[in-house]
Amino acid sequence: TNESSAPTSMRTRASGPASTPAFRARADLLATTRQPVRVATRSANDSRAVRTGVSAAAARDLRTRPASQVDVDVDIGGGRRLRGTVPDVFGDRLVPVSFSRLGAAHRLTSWLRLLALAASDEERSWTAHTLGRPASSRSRDAVGTSLLGPLDHTARDLLGDLVAMRDRGLCEPLPLPLKASFAYAKLRRTQGTVDEALRKAGWDWDDGKYPGECSDPAHVAAWGAGAGLPGLDVAPGPDEDHPGETTRFGALALRLWGPLLTREQGSW
Repeated sequence: TNESSAPTSMRTRASGPASTPAFRARADLLATTRQPVRVATRSANDSRAVRTGVSAAAARDLRTRPASQVDVDVDIGGGRRLRGTVPDVFGDRLVPVSFSRLGAAHRLTSWLRLLALAASDEERSWTAHTLGRPASSRSRDAVGTSLLGPLDHTARDLLGDLVAMRDRGLCEPLPLPLKASFAYAKLRRTQGTVDEALRKAGWDWDDGKYPGECSDPAHVAAWGAGAGLPGLDVAPGPDEDHPGETTRFGALALRLWGPLLTREQGSW
């Protein structure tokens, strides 16, 4: 079959059931076949964001080297390779800019690209500086920033674990809504209780002034209209255990976001 590609995402050519709604937004970011795969292309939001004054100034301060695209080729085990091109690279810095509020999707995209860079060339001190609007309208920061890295030799193993999650997501819907799982994991990592973290996750999952993740058509198809957070009534699978987590939602949320948050400066 031919290679497939789409803006800001890696397309995989794995066959099987459709990707889970919970992980579908970023499942395509993982290349898990033997054939070359496009890693990503420049974000359509980039040029619009760079014209927004403060964001442009912040980007210029970080983009001190000429822009480049870096080819990656990583053996991720099992006869599969990650191949493609990472954009928005300036020297050893990955510096994507978004016009949107900086959130879970932006972080995960940068995280996957950073892992690909670090696994492909372990000798360089790669970092990812992701810029966007502040996550909260009450923030005093002029710009929202996520700084990830530099990483160590574990990048290849971290990629492999994400691939394993993606593989499982092709076989069954995973209870892993992107925004809600990020909110849960972030609070749990700062010593929040399970109840506090679930309350925070519910703000992203439930409908309010605006539709929550629960109203996403894919989530409705998987869990039903008006469903509560998925995976709270299911224990983690045999290989999904995470210390302190008794639900599958909680264990998977920490498995996905824990490594990223550990390496995001200011997240602990």
